[in-house]
Amino acid sequence: WKAPWVREGAVVKAAANDATSWIGKIADGTVRVRFRALDVGPTNAPPLQISVRATPVAGTTKDVRYLFQFLPQKRICHLLYLEKGGGAGTEKTEYLWREKPFLPTSAGSNEFEFEIHAEGDQLSVWSGGQVIASIHDSRVSSGSCGIIANPGIDITRAETTGIGEKKSTVATLPNITNWQDVTAATRDAARTIPHIVVDQDAIRSSAQDSLTIPISPRSRRDCAVRLHHSGGGQIVMRRNDAGFLFVLCQSTQTIFSRYEKDLPKAVSIGPSRIHDAGFDYHQPHETVVVIQGTKIRAWVDGKLIGEAEDTKFTEGTTHIALLPSSVVTKVEIAELDGAALKASDSPSE
Repeated sequence: WKAPWVREGAVVKAAANDATSWIGKIADGTVRVRFRALDVGPTNAPPLQISVRATPVAGTTKDVRYLFQFLPQKRICHLLYLEKGGGAGTEKTEYLWREKPFLPTSAGSNEFEFEIHAEGDQLSVWSGGQVIASIHDSRVSSGSCGIIANPGIDITRAETTGIGEKKSTVATLPNITNWQDVTAATRDAARTIPHIVVDQDAIRSSAQDSLTIPISPRSRRDCAVRLHHSGGGQIVMRRNDAGFLFVLCQSTQTIFSRYEKDLPKAVSIGPSRIHDAGFDYHQPHETVVVIQGTKIRAWVDGKLIGEAEDTKFTEGTTHIALLPSSVVTKVEIAELDGAALKASDSPSE
């Protein structure tokens, strides 16, 4: 953060129009920015912009990029595809979406937080754990990432994943060989819980709310769970008197969250992942969650979805949760011996 940015403690302020900070190169990754918008005025000019995958075009003088524009004064955002620097008549500005509405955070009417996700050809922006807009566009696959702001924008937090990292081509499951089938025990536990229906080959819920079933009565720190399901698939880990961690495969995304009993709602602990086009929520799926130390990773149908970090809860019991849409056919759990498991390990059967 160099001039015309000004640092005041943990806050970075734009001291001139179009103050720019280039933070690295990105292919697949996430940029999360929290900021206050003070005295930005009613102008139509966006006081905060985030440039993603800016890159020169080989053999030309132009560059291309995606540009996310945030207008907190109007509570809307745009996404543009830009081609610049090619000479008069060759520059191009194309709106991929425009005027998508958003809300401030619970901290105040002038404070906002956004996550920008770039994954393959999918670009999306999120706020409060909910997707604001999403689109597929394959014209730019990697490039530089930058934050551009005008006076009146105070950045209070900036986080990234994937910046400067090489895109991994391996997304296979870790090599876990000690899976224990706990389906029968889970079915027995489910029979004691009101509004859970145990069919001949599946477990489902007749309630309108989420219902949890214990799959491991003793407290654990490091373990893996493999859930076969259609509809929603939720795996709950390190449940204790203070709360729990969970990974939830929903119809459009998979989320990583922490629930604390003293807070009104669960909070996100890692970037959510939008499912690929064609993902059918109602078809059978396999969700695998591995928790080891502070790291949580998840796979859906053998594809690495993402990871999260949590230092709040160190151990607790393990459960699955049934949503009204959930149909669970098989549940497995595995102890982890403390050795690091990598996504590049060979798949297990």
